[in-house]
Amino acid sequence: MREATRELSLSLLHWLQTDAPRHDGGLGYPEWQPASDMPGSNDGLALALYVHESRRIVGRSTLTQWDVQAPPQQRHDAVAIAWYNLDMHPTCISGQGCNAPVQPFELPLGVFMPARGGNVIPGCKNIATTQLAGACTRVHPAGWAIGEVAGLLAAHALREGWPDTPAQVQRLQLALDRTGVARPWPEHLLAQAASKAH
Repeated sequence: MREATRELSLSLLHWLQTDAPRHDGGLGYPEWQPASDMPGSNDGLALALYVHESRRIVGRSTLTQWDVQAPPQQRHDAVAIAWYNLDMHPTCISGQGCNAPVQPFELPLGVFMPARGGNVIPGCKNIATTQLAGACTRVHPAGWAIGEVAGLLAAHALREGWPDTPAQVQRLQLALDRTGVARPWPEHLLAQAASKAH
């Protein structure tokens, strides 16, 4: 698999260098070269395959397709916001994928907390989502927000334990607000999204 992936990457690079339509009307960008000093490999290609998806925890709640496609709503337990299309890349076997619009959505605290407790806090693609909803949270802006929440949740858990009461959830949300983690969606942005959906 690694060799096939390497050959595919090199064939794309060859096309970019020789046959890609240039912005100035010519063909190819021969100056484009792998950054051999960056990944630590001899050929400038990545040392490992990029994995599009991740294992996900079983959380106290699960973000679903319905959560991201429903009209925006403010959740009492929101810890972050996100908004990215439901973008499933085609699979290798079926070739099927999708790209469906979603609404602005909030990440509930429960997707960060394991259903059975334990000493685990997900830090990116591994929050509790369905596969479809995970396609909306795997991108960088959502990942950064998830990482910020994970760090503050860890600090809160060390200080006070898991935020199991409404008062503890509010204290965690105040800490998120103080550090600039966006939550919930501002009303004017929700109104703009609703007007574009009609």
